[in-house]
Amino acid sequence: MPKNIPSTDQTAMAGDVDRLLRQLSPEAAAHARPRPTTTPPPRAKLSRPRAAPAGPTPLGVWGRVVLTTLAAVAMTQWPYAVCGFPLAAYLAAVAVVLVAGAWAAHAAWQAGMGAAHVAAIVLLFTGATLGALQLLPRLGYAPVETTWRCPG
Repeated sequence: MPKNIPSTDQTAMAGDVDRLLRQLSPEAAAHARPRPTTTPPPRAKLSRPRAAPAGPTPLGVWGRVVLTTLAAVAMTQWPYAVCGFPLAAYLAAVAVVLVAGAWAAHAAWQAGMGAAHVAAIVLLFTGATLGALQLLPRLGYAPVETTWRCPG
């Protein structure tokens, strides 16, 4: 809590501040705030308390983690073809798992929930692995190469 400074000390400090402001360069002096000539009236207390910013609730964070986990597990059972539009749909679903994992990790970080954050990071790695299993052979980084388009 700041101490109340007597008015004589305030005028002496105001003189020091003015002297120091005059020593500033013209550019810095242009950005310096002028000292108010009168003291502002005391601020009245608010009649109602301000609402705290709504952050994620623990139930909401765990809900995001569980839904992302279900999506990642469902991706392992995806009955897709190895080329063409079904492959594009699979990769789009993998992208949804990645975005949902990042969403859950962000919410867990904001809520300060370590276990949920670690679980969400594991889900991010799971989504990246699911995508890499399909992308790397098509990009030439695997011993077996596959194609993007279906033959025929």
